[in-house]
Amino acid sequence: MLVKPGLSGIGSIFFHREEEIMSGRTATLEFYNNVIAPYKGSLEEWYVSNRSLYIYFTAIFLTVWVVLNPKTSWHWIIFKNIPKPPTKLKKMMNYKT
Repeated sequence: MLVKPGLSGIGSIFFHREEEIMSGRTATLEFYNNVIAPYKGSLEEWYVSNRSLYIYFTAIFLTVWVVLNPKTSWHWIIFKNIPKPPTKLKKMMNYKT
């Protein structure tokens, strides 16, 4: 499916603290390739499968929100049916159920 680029992406929202996640002992190419990249892919697949104007504009709002409030967990609350992160990422991503 061809998807046009937008102002934001779901991966940008959920991985707004990727630099912190990829610091210290988790900063390996193996961790990125085996944990982060597959999860980012599942987020983007979800976004494409569920795309709508509501989700698009919500994503734009949340992009601004997570930049201004990096410790927020609103994105987990607003996008309740998003794929859950792998166990290795839950704490790093401030995952809230």
